[in-house]
Amino acid sequence: MHSTITFPALALALSSNVFAAPLLQVRQNTLTTADTVQFVAKTIGSNPNATTFPDINNWLFQPVHSGAGTNLATLVDPSTASFNLSAPGYFQNGTDAPHSTGGYMVAGFIDSTAPYSLVLDVAHEANSSNPGAELGYVEMNIGLGTDGLNVPDGQLITSEYVTDTFYACPNVPVEGGSVIAIEVIDRYATPPEGCWSIELYAQCAGPITDSDRVAFPAFVQSSCYANATSAVVQ
Repeated sequence: MHSTITFPALALALSSNVFAAPLLQVRQNTLTTADTVQFVAKTIGSNPNATTFPDINNWLFQPVHSGAGTNLATLVDPSTASFNLSAPGYFQNGTDAPHSTGGYMVAGFIDSTAPYSLVLDVAHEANSSNPGAELGYVEMNIGLGTDGLNVPDGQLITSEYVTDTFYACPNVPVEGGSVIAIEVIDRYATPPEGCWSIELYAQCAGPITDSDRVAFPAFVQSSCYANATSAVVQ
């Protein structure tokens, strides 16, 4: 994620073509590690539908209750939500994941109740010509999860062998309203109609509690940005 252009190389590139487009370098905070992270969405491409989508770039990840023991992963406008990014967030547990890779993200304990884990509720895509096509929502489910997720270099990815893509999908119904929910698809699935492709970057947050450390001995520190809004989309 970090590329360095030395001055001689830059001078050579500019001298080789006087009509070359200006080089734009976006600074990003040095990656570090933190006990817990929050997630910031970065949009990919142009807005697919301005009538249903505000500018969701740099919106924040937040679970919203969608049923018994289940929360959809959603995006929330940080200007209208009282987020404290220095408070503890989600941390990575390195066990119980497919193919023995990655781990899953855990929300920790809430008033000594069971932990919530970030999992992928994927299923075969209906009417797909490819039987391996899968899609579904990212969820916060009560109890331990089994779907592998990882945060290498400060970016949330799945640890499956196929490359998955995250999307923000508007007007997803939940109890008493609708939300912009985060959906995941594999490389064989048809992109969800009317949704916006996103990436999720980790913002450093606070430490996990001693009780969480005892409950999750495979706890893994994750790379994160001091300011994830400065992350450069790959």
